[in-house]
Amino acid sequence: MNRPALATVQLIASKTLSKACVHVTINDKRIKALVDSGSSDCFIHPGIVQSLRLKKYETNENVSMAASSLTAKMAGYCIADIKLKGTTYENVKFFILQDLCADIILGQDWQEQHESVTINY
Repeated sequence: MNRPALATVQLIASKTLSKACVHVTINDKRIKALVDSGSSDCFIHPGIVQSLRLKKYETNENVSMAASSLTAKMAGYCIADIKLKGTTYENVKFFILQDLCADIILGQDWQEQHESVTINY
C-alpha cells in the first residue's frame, strides 16, 4: 500500500502558494484550500477539524514529506463534504496533520476526479 505523501508543509503560506489556493465550503464555513498536485492525498489542519466539529477517526499511518526522508505521524483522519464553485464533493477523506500551509490541502486523490483543474491567477 502506498504511504500518503505531502509536498507542502509550512507554518505560514507564502504569497506564491496563496495564488494556488481556492475557497471551499465545509459545514457552511469558508475554508482556504491549497490545490497541491505534489500531494498524494487530502490533508486538514487539526484546528479546522476542531472548529467544524468533524468526527475524527484514528489511523496508524505516517505521511512522507517530499524532498526529504522525513515522515510525520498523522493525528487521524476525518470525512467531510466540500463545496467548490457550486459542486459538492461528498465523503472526501482528509488526513489530519499539524503545520499545514493552508487550512486544507486538496491532493491528487481529489484532483483525479477531474480531467483538468484550472486556477486563474
